[in-house]
Amino acid sequence: MGYSCECDALRHGALRELIGSGRKEVASEIIDSVDDIFNGDEPEEKWRPALRALIAGPRGRALAKAWDAGGDGSTLPPVEASDAEALAIVAMVRFLGDRVGELGDTSSGGDLFRAIFDPAFRPQQFAVPALAPLLLGRPLAGLVHGDYPTWGGWTRAETRAAIGGQIMPAAAPEDSDQQEWLQELADILLDLQDEKADLGTLFV
Repeated sequence: MGYSCECDALRHGALRELIGSGRKEVASEIIDSVDDIFNGDEPEEKWRPALRALIAGPRGRALAKAWDAGGDGSTLPPVEASDAEALAIVAMVRFLGDRVGELGDTSSGGDLFRAIFDPAFRPQQFAVPALAPLLLGRPLAGLVHGDYPTWGGWTRAETRAAIGGQIMPAAAPEDSDQQEWLQELADILLDLQDEKADLGTLFV
């Protein structure tokens, strides 16, 4: 089994504006784009009704209300998303975002892959190492998911702060895969500066 961290340029505000918005037409557009969103392999879980509920149902309205009260939503008490809701969030991020890169891991455990997002792994890699774990997991409207997929990302300001205008020089890790992932991540983040967008990530 392999894992990947998809990186999308998007506006975090667009997600906030969609959840609980009542915009059923956008939910329909997302569902109509299912082949593109899931690469022709639509999951069996009931993500379609979950998507409609997050956009136009009581669930979405309650999350939006809590998000408004909690600022950017990242400090809300975490609420476990169902598997169907997690897939609905994947669909929203992929629909709203533009893919700027992807980090892939073909191992069965993924420990080496996840390690590069630990702030203690290469503390000199980013100007603000504490931001690194947010790429693998960050609540969205308070929603988290304990299994795959998970979501995260940085705001545009956080990206600028993390890379300090350029990727910080760091001694290469011994593992060649980790070297490659870090270089790919550096390239993605530098490219993202030109997009003038926030970063949304999906760990799938």
